[in-house]
Parts: sequence; C-alpha cells; structure tokens
Amino acid sequence: MTGARVALAAAMLPLALVAALAGGCASNSAGGAGNVSPTDGAALVSVLCTRCHPAQRIDSAHKDRNGWTGTIARMQAHGLQLTDQQRTTIIDYLAKRDGGS
Repeated sequence: MTGARVALAAAMLPLALVAALAGGCASNSAGGAGNVSPTDGAALVSVLCTRCHPAQRIDSAHKDRNGWTGTIARMQAHGLQLTDQQRTTIIDYLAKRDGGS
C-alpha cells in the first residue's frame, strides 16, 4: 500500500467501527424481540437491552421510575425502537426490581 492508502485506511477504521456498533444497536426494533411477550419485562430487557449493554451494567444500575423513564427515552433517542407496551413493561419491571412501584 502506498502512504496515502495507509493513511486513508487508518482514517476510515474508526468510522467503520462506529458505524458497525451504531448499526447493531440502532437496529433494535420493536419486532426485534422475536417471540418475547410484550408483558415479560425480564425477557425484554434480556433481549433488547443487552444488544448494546452487558447484563452486568443493567443489573448494577439502580434507579427509580423517573430514572428508568429517562434512561429508556435516551436509548430511544439513540435508535431503540419499542412499542408503547414494551416501553411501559420495561420501565415497570426495572422500577419494581429496584424497589419502586
């Protein structure tokens, strides 16, 4: 490779990595939950949230209902697509898990 090609390849690598990561996470769709019931919060978190985050990160986060509502809204702004029922189920599950109602 010539010097210019090496420089171009080096410049493109970070962009390719970001695109690959963002594409994988942004592809979370409401239909991406497969056969998971939209009322099974634990399963929805396991299938949808762990596509972008390790389960340990989710398990170690402890928030109240408002905190989880904000977190899910932020994830939706990053491309997570949920039905209204899935969104409510996930927030209910996480808030109840963390001692909220």
